[in-house]
Amino acid sequence: MNSQSLTDLITPFRESLESLDRIRAESLFAEALSRVSPIAAVEQVIVPALEQMGNAWHDGSVALSQVYMGGRFCEELVER
Repeated sequence: MNSQSLTDLITPFRESLESLDRIRAESLFAEALSRVSPIAAVEQVIVPALEQMGNAWHDGSVALSQVYMGGRFCEELVER
């Protein structure tokens, strides 16, 4: 596995979480896993996406329920 940057996946992953599109989120996370280690995928895609969602909630552009459900779904992805 290479140490390729995954910044191109953060925004689409975050958008899939915000819209509760589990299939797209799983696909994007699988793409990340094909490019880097599982730990790197979590650190470079999931963590920044959740941080952006938290900031969006703070700004009022995302509902708390979206942040909660996105976080729960990320938990499921990480546990696998």
